[in-house]
Amino acid sequence: MRVFLSHRAEIIVTEQTRSLRRSVIAGGGQDIAVATIGAGPTMILLHGIGSSGMSWMPVMTRLADLYRLVIPDLRGHGQSGQPEQGYHLSDYADDLERIIAWSGEPHPLIVGHSLGGLTAITWAKRHPAQASAIVLEDMPLSGGVERAPMLEGWSQLAAMSVEDVMAYYRQEFPHWSDDDRERRAEVITSTHPAVFSEMVDLAMRGERIDYLAGLGSITSPILLIHGDFESGGLVPAAGATRFASLGPNFGAVRIPGGSHSLHRESTEQFLEAMRVFLEGA
Repeated sequence: MRVFLSHRAEIIVTEQTRSLRRSVIAGGGQDIAVATIGAGPTMILLHGIGSSGMSWMPVMTRLADLYRLVIPDLRGHGQSGQPEQGYHLSDYADDLERIIAWSGEPHPLIVGHSLGGLTAITWAKRHPAQASAIVLEDMPLSGGVERAPMLEGWSQLAAMSVEDVMAYYRQEFPHWSDDDRERRAEVITSTHPAVFSEMVDLAMRGERIDYLAGLGSITSPILLIHGDFESGGLVPAAGATRFASLGPNFGAVRIPGGSHSLHRESTEQFLEAMRVFLEGA
């Protein structure tokens, strides 16, 4: 059974998605679609580029047993508004401000994957002590022209048909299920092109972007969970060491052999690293 929604995104109905409570945060230039599930302390889950809130399905049920999950689609993604421009980190952080206010919990736990992590730290630099804790999943620590080919590759996928993207995923990720390939293909092809093009334009300016600059002001407990650079992770070992040295509230955990999508492909190790950190925090 499937349910079709706007922007060509298709959500495969499972027991998880049947339990989701869906809302829209209106205003602010575009609507933000958000789903909630579970009860307990509020945890906001921020997905990566070209994805949607449903990318958290591999860990959703486990986390919902312990937390009230607030799961938005970032602007330009999924069911959220798709403005023609405005896809810089400051724009995503502005939306996170609205999401936190809407959640009713001023001191949430925040978990961000890749772009979601960059969104979380951009917001946290404005509010250094507000989050109860922050978990960053394989967030890139720097940006520049070397990131452009990866971003352009995602942009090319987003411009393809769902069927062609599924064929690509079938070749590149044979261990994924057909439902998973279809869901991810539908989501990336429904992502607004400016999500990628604005980041490519920024990368091609040739300026080195240090995403760790200014992070030392954050006093909330903050953990970077990363994979191996050789396995597709975006965090080099030296970068993780530098991150952990930013302050006593900073930590880094490496998942050996982990790729970029740890919550999907190294689920147990990812959840265990989160559990240990959050219990301590």
